[in-house]
Amino acid sequence: MFRKKFRFAPRWEFTAIRCSGVRDAWVHIGLQRFPDHDYWIFDFSIWPLFLIVVDRNPPT
Repeated sequence: MFRKKFRFAPRWEFTAIRCSGVRDAWVHIGLQRFPDHDYWIFDFSIWPLFLIVVDRNPPT
């Protein structure tokens, strides 16, 4: 799996994850909860090899 981080703003961090094998596991747009983080996970069917993860509270 490949990851690339994009720093957008002080409290927003975008991670592009290429995962060709697990796309079927991410068939919705939703909010995944993790300790101290809120990850928005987007699946784009027109770009099926990438998921975009938005971390609203990136580690400081």
